[in-house]
Amino acid sequence: MALFIALFCVDAYADGGANTGYSPYSKFGIGRLSRRGTAHSQSMGGVGVANRNTKYINTLNPAAVTARDTLAFMADVSLTQENAYYRQGDLKSVDNTFNINSFVMSFPIWKSSAFMVGINPVSGLGYNFTSPVKDPDVIGHTGKVNDIYQGNGSLYEMYVGAGVTFWKRLSVGAQMNYVFGQLQKLSEREFSSSSISSVYDESNMSIRGINGKFGVQYEQPIKGDRLTVGATYKIKSKLWGSAEKLRYSIQGSYIDTLGLVNDISLDKVSIPSEVSVGVSYKHTDTWMVEFDYTRSDWKKSGMDQPGFSSEGFTGAVSQSFNLGFEYTPNRNDIRYYMRRVTYRGGFYYSTDYYTYKGYSVPTMALSLGLTLPVFRWSNGISLGMELGQKGSARNGLVRERFINFSIGFNIYDIWFMKHKYD
Repeated sequence: MALFIALFCVDAYADGGANTGYSPYSKFGIGRLSRRGTAHSQSMGGVGVANRNTKYINTLNPAAVTARDTLAFMADVSLTQENAYYRQGDLKSVDNTFNINSFVMSFPIWKSSAFMVGINPVSGLGYNFTSPVKDPDVIGHTGKVNDIYQGNGSLYEMYVGAGVTFWKRLSVGAQMNYVFGQLQKLSEREFSSSSISSVYDESNMSIRGINGKFGVQYEQPIKGDRLTVGATYKIKSKLWGSAEKLRYSIQGSYIDTLGLVNDISLDKVSIPSEVSVGVSYKHTDTWMVEFDYTRSDWKKSGMDQPGFSSEGFTGAVSQSFNLGFEYTPNRNDIRYYMRRVTYRGGFYYSTDYYTYKGYSVPTMALSLGLTLPVFRWSNGISLGMELGQKGSARNGLVRERFINFSIGFNIYDIWFMKHKYD
């Protein structure tokens, strides 16, 4: 069953079936960065750097893969449904998307070590808007003119990671990531007069990249409770692949190629390094609270290169502050089912990896969720909701208000048990 799900997810990503959604802010760089983690971590405000939970796979810190039963096979499939309402001045728009968010499997290796393999989206282009040309010198000769901008495509990350625990307290892990995908951007100058050809500029990029991620976690017992500190570091990923820009005109059914413009270069473009730190406190097996901080500097990422840059956008330092908690009344209650349910909540505030006309683009959101136990062991269905806002209605920005829903299927089974016979 797990193998079938894995093949389905990989095929869906490869065929572009996992559209990462729509956002006017995805016009810049490699598009809108995807929210990381499974439905379990997203319903807790996106925390996970210092989370060691033996019942779920934590994909945010490779050191956390060792927090598990050494006999268990674990897997997680997460899906998201996003609903957004956009406003800029008097202009309004709505969008709804449904995506495969992530898939991951984890196996024990030997005693205190474990392995995981998975795939998740990195970023996505998704925009389609029209801007009327208001220059009187242009429209005085040609009539009504519109500039139309469209973008689609996604980048994904396939990864393998492993971790090991020393002295039952210190865990370290490493992960290798392979980034791949295709991005397409199209701009059109459309003339109302049929006697004038519309001009198109189309850029197509097939992008690849490899980077590594390292993580560490340390647990300190405190009278039956546990204080955990964690950190991760993702190294810079230089991008390569193919990129080209094509210019052509269309008048009626006639298409005229104006030229192939090879001014897109991936040589100086990269996904920058990233550092995250976190601290969590867990009280027995009842409740846990965590705070994480993440920082990444995109100023020298090369996103000002042709094919990536957009007017008004500039690379910046992205930061994220995440706070989350979970609470389980009684995980072993045999009388009341709802006391075995795990309840979660969280909040995050982040600034994106670019500024628009000198203004940062912040995002803030509240999250709620729960995991419903299914059958035995730690199998469950995780449900989450996220309510928030990106940008604002001031300073020429677009205000995006969203409500997102997530569902995760937590698969847990004992596979590696040795049977004894008399």
